[in-house]
Amino acid sequence: LPVYKEPIEVIRLTVLAATRIEYPHRVLLLDDGQRDEIIALAEELIVIYLSRSISKGANAGNLNHALMLSDSEFVFVLDADHIAQPEALDAVIGFMKDDKVALVQTPQDFYNTSGIQYIAASKDDLWHDQSYFYGVVQGARDLHDSSACVGTGALYRRECLDAIGGFPEATVTEDMHTSLLFHQAGYKTVYLNEPIAYGLASGDLADFTKTRHRWAHGNLHVASLEKPWSYRRLNWKQRFFYSEQTITYLESWLQVCVFILPVLSLCFGLKPFELSLFNILVVLAFPFLMFFALDESAAGLSRPIGNQLFSVAKLPTHLVSVLGLFRKRIPWVPSSKQTELGLPVRQLIPHFILLAISIAGTAAGIARVVSNIESGLPISVL
Repeated sequence: LPVYKEPIEVIRLTVLAATRIEYPHRVLLLDDGQRDEIIALAEELIVIYLSRSISKGANAGNLNHALMLSDSEFVFVLDADHIAQPEALDAVIGFMKDDKVALVQTPQDFYNTSGIQYIAASKDDLWHDQSYFYGVVQGARDLHDSSACVGTGALYRRECLDAIGGFPEATVTEDMHTSLLFHQAGYKTVYLNEPIAYGLASGDLADFTKTRHRWAHGNLHVASLEKPWSYRRLNWKQRFFYSEQTITYLESWLQVCVFILPVLSLCFGLKPFELSLFNILVVLAFPFLMFFALDESAAGLSRPIGNQLFSVAKLPTHLVSVLGLFRKRIPWVPSSKQTELGLPVRQLIPHFILLAISIAGTAAGIARVVSNIESGLPISVL
């Protein structure tokens, strides 16, 4: 259980649940914050306390330090806020009968349904922004031995970790990086679509943005370092899935085009396409075709409005995350683990700017129409 500066009450629940896992195990509490209260907690709940003098390599470094002090055949990792179920290890250990399996990954699910990830869901529908990834994408990847590690609720074979040099410390997403190195080394990964631990969903937009920035930047950084699309030891399906995972984090640049092109057209009279009945029908039909395709491929886990809402919410941080492609490593910043839903105005400044630009473009378009009418020119602003 790697911990850093998370609230002690959150860590307590995680440690307590870990001690009650039924399969025989030891609990190692890895404290990178060097706090006296964590030492006291470890003594109270009778678990092994480990700390290090220099916090190098962030979360991966913390895990690697523990590996040097452990000789266990298997390693099960949980985030500081993930409460394991008693049957957690029983659910995953059986997959390790295959000596080539290096990792068994389970989905992330959450117990605070008031978190910002659930704002697009109804009371009878606990859909969140990662439902499609865990419910469809990971299962599809597992079918082709390409399932990715997400860091928590993950069981590792120690021998395989040693073979790839431990958890990679070069990026802030050691989880995805680890699964990619496993596949490059010829090992298998397994995805079990069954929640065996429940964590804390981001409480507010600031926490949500912070986490998504780390994921996006880190995964782009991994892609830049490893270039999975050209690695010959991966089969073509694995190359496809890892490449697709990279491209996903670049979608915000397309979102910017969606916002900016109409403004340029309205302000400067630029034509985004030649006016014809066919082209107009294509433009009008595209959103409906896109929603239909997503709904068909998402097995009921698609929410068009929710998807768009979270896509726009992540837009500013995903734009900045493109720096990961230039191999710029960012510092590890843990989430605050707050359960209260909040919406800090500062986080919405980029969105307000886009809104202001859109309103200005609309006003400019209306002014162009009025001017053309007064001068007897065609009404079209294009």
